[in-house]
Amino acid sequence: RVVVHKAKVAALCRLFCFKVKLG
Repeated sequence: RVVVHKAKVAALCRLFCFKVKLG
């Protein structure tokens, strides 16, 4: 379950970083 949580956090981080790059 912890692994799944980490995966979700990583996905959100990627999405956030992607949005920031687009500005």
